[in-house]
Amino acid sequence: MIISKKEEWRKLLDKRVLALQAIFAVTLLATTYTHFRDEAFTDWVQQLPLFLCPWLAIVLQPVLQSRKDQLLTAFALSNTAVILYLFWNAARTILYFHLPMTALFSETFVNQHFSEPLDLHATYLSLYVCLSLVYCVTRGWEQRNAAFFSMAAILLAGLVQLSSKSAWMGLVIILLVGVPLLLFPARRRIAAMGLALSMTVVLASAVLLLQASAFHKRMVTDFKKDMIANKATDPWNQPRMVRWEVAWDLIKARPVLGYGSGSEMTVLKDAYFNEKLYGPYLYALNTHNQFLRCWLTTGLLGLTAYMFMLGLGFAAAWKQKDLVWMTFLVLVTVTSFAENILDVQKGIFYFSFFFAFFFFSNKPSSLTHGQ
Repeated sequence: MIISKKEEWRKLLDKRVLALQAIFAVTLLATTYTHFRDEAFTDWVQQLPLFLCPWLAIVLQPVLQSRKDQLLTAFALSNTAVILYLFWNAARTILYFHLPMTALFSETFVNQHFSEPLDLHATYLSLYVCLSLVYCVTRGWEQRNAAFFSMAAILLAGLVQLSSKSAWMGLVIILLVGVPLLLFPARRRIAAMGLALSMTVVLASAVLLLQASAFHKRMVTDFKKDMIANKATDPWNQPRMVRWEVAWDLIKARPVLGYGSGSEMTVLKDAYFNEKLYGPYLYALNTHNQFLRCWLTTGLLGLTAYMFMLGLGFAAAWKQKDLVWMTFLVLVTVTSFAENILDVQKGIFYFSFFFAFFFFSNKPSSLTHGQ
C-alpha cells in the first residue's frame, strides 16, 4: 500500500498541499450557491486530480526527487514514440491513396487531422510534446547526449505538424525570456548561449514552414480571425473574441460570486441564443478561456485561486532556476487564454500531475518547504 501510515494521511493538512488544492476547494464552495447541482457534482469528479495529486506528490516526494530525471525521460520517450506513430500513420495513408509526400504538409495532415488517430486534441498533445522538447534539449546540452537531441528533433517535427498556436507562443516566450533569465549565470553561460542559439534555429525553421499554405492558415490566418470581434466573420464558428465578449457581459452581471460551479454551459448557451450566435449555441462551445471560465463560474475567488496557483508556481520555478518547470507554467498560462484547460480530463491531469510533480520533486527551499 502506498498510503499506510498516519503520518502520510496527516500530510493532507500540509499547508503546501492545501495551497495546491485551492481550485478544488473553491469549486466545492461555489456548489453551495449554484443552481446547477448535477453539473457541479460532475465538476467535482472531473477535478478530483486537483485534490489527490498534491497529496500523493508529497507522500511520494522522496521518490519524485530521486527519480525526477528518469520520469521526465520516460515521458519524453513516450511522446517521441507517439509522434513517430503519427508520422507513420500519415505516411501510410499517403501511400495508400497514392498522394505525393508533400501532402504531409497540406491541411489534411495538420493540427487536429494529425492527432486524430489518437482521438486527442492537438493543443493538449502539443503541450506534452513541447514540455518534452525543452526537457530533451536541456538534458542534451547538459550531458552532450545525441540521443536527447534526436528525440528533440522528432518532437520538434511533431510540434510543427500539430501547429498549436498556444504551444508555439509558449515556446517563443521561453526562448526570448526564459532562457536568458534562467540559464545565463556565468558558470553556465556557454551552454546557455548554445541552447539559445539552437532554439533560434528552431524558430527560423518554423518561419520557413509557415510559408506552406496549411501552416500559414492555421498559425496566422486563423489567429487573426479569432482576434476579430465581428459576428459576421464566421457565423457558424464565431471567433473567440466574440464568445469572450458574451462571457464578459455575463461576468459583469455577477462579478463577485459568479454563477456557481457547473453553471458555465447553461448560462453561456442562453446568452448565445439571445445574441443570435446559433453556431456556438448548437455546438455548445465553452468560453475557451480558463481565466474567464473561473471568473464566470466561481467569481473573483475562483479567478484569484487560479492566478494564485500560477503565481506560486512561477515564484518557485524562478527560485529554483528550473527551465523545464518554467516551460510547463508558461504553456499552461498561454493555453489558458485560449482553452478551458481545467474543463477536460486531458487538461486537468496534465495540470494537476505536473504542477504537483515539479513542486515537490525540486529541492526544498524557503518558498516550497515548511508546515
